[in-house]
This record gives sequence, structure tokens and C-alpha cells, in this order.
Amino acid sequence: MAKIGRNDPCSCGSGKKYKSCHMAQDEARDRQRSQLSTVSAWLGYHGDAALGAGLAAVEATGRRGDAFAAFASNAAPDDPIALGFAACDFPLGDSADVGVSYATRAAAAADTRPEDVEDRALVFKAFAESHLSIHEVLECKRGKGVRLRDVFTGADDFVWDEQLGDSLEPLEYVLGRRLGFAERPLLALGWEKLAFRGRKRLVAAQRAAFEAAQDHEDPVVRRAQLKALAPSLAAAVRALNAPVA
Repeated sequence: MAKIGRNDPCSCGSGKKYKSCHMAQDEARDRQRSQLSTVSAWLGYHGDAALGAGLAAVEATGRRGDAFAAFASNAAPDDPIALGFAACDFPLGDSADVGVSYATRAAAAADTRPEDVEDRALVFKAFAESHLSIHEVLECKRGKGVRLRDVFTGADDFVWDEQLGDSLEPLEYVLGRRLGFAERPLLALGWEKLAFRGRKRLVAAQRAAFEAAQDHEDPVVRRAQLKALAPSLAAAVRALNAPVA
């Protein structure tokens, strides 16, 4: 695609010159994109766009309050786990769209530059197909990444993320959203460690709900049921992590 000149009409259709419209915003994005030197930075850049588009779709329906109320009555506006639920898990309420998230529906309308289209498409798909779960750290390689096992589904992958490799230890458990890419599984930003004491009891108590959700024959319904477990799972983990008075 030919680069837009400063004095050319802006491609957004506003009728303004590019320099007076979207040029500054595009230049800021170019600077940000050029600094994506780590996996975490890449995921933050594209993941924020995916969640932002999903939340914008929730706002458009007037149901953001419903999404947060369904997650937790006291969820902070910037709570990353609650935001992920609102954008990626909160149902559209349309029986024909069971298991479809706001992030999925918003993908086509997202403000995506040509150089980001392929990456954004992968990220939207990964968020739409993901669910909140607990992961055990099986292996840790400093500066490279960690091997994680979903304690409910048994999914086992090495996550190439140098920041995770420097932040986690073997045998730790984390609450988070594993994003499935063909060759690069990732852990969405905003994950939380579980306190050591009592975590096995927590997993045992939550396991029955996850096993029941995985029994359905229809994979779309199964995914929707797994997504619906996010509020209760997050509440259980945060109760476990709460300081003892």
C-alpha cells in the first residue's frame, strides 16, 4: 500500500489533510510497533487492541455493567482478569451465538493497520478460543520461558516468553488465560500466582465443574461452558490469596 503524504486526504474519510487528522496517531503506532522486541511486548500491543475492541463492543450494547456484575460486584475497572471476562467470555445473549465473545464480533470492526492485520487476526482468534484456568509451572528456563500444564484440561505447552522465564519457578501455580497459537502458545498478561497453602484443595474443588464443562459433545457449547467458569474460579483464587487477618 502506498504511503499517505502529509498533505493528502486522510484515509479515514474525514476530508481533512492527513497531517491534521490521523498522522500523529499513526506515527505513534509506528514507534510502538518498532519497539516490540519481546514476546510480552508483542502480546501487550496486539492483546490490548483485541480486549479494547471487545470492550468497545460491550459498551455499544450497554452491557459492560452486566459483564462486571456477572464477574464480581467489586471488580476494579482496570482488573485484567475481569476485563478479559467482559471482552472474551461474557455471552452475547443470542442463542445463535452461544460461545461467541464480544472480542470475536468486534474483530471485523477493529481499527487495524495493514501491517498489523495478520497478527491481530491471530490474537482475536486466540482470545476468542481461550478460557481462564489454573496452570502448573513444570519447567522454567531463565530468559527463555516456561512449560505450563493446565491442571483441568491437561494441555501442556512450552511458552516462549523471557519475562515468564524470569518471573516464575517450577511447581508454582498461576491463574491465567493461555492463548493457543499454532507455534507460539502464550500466557495472556494479567496472570496471578496462587498462594501455596490450600491450592491443591482449591483445584480439587473446581475440577468437577471443569470436567462437567468438557463433557458436552458440541465444542462450541463446551467452550462457552469453560468460559462461564471464570468468575467462580477467579473468586476462589483470590479468596485463597487473601491475607489472613
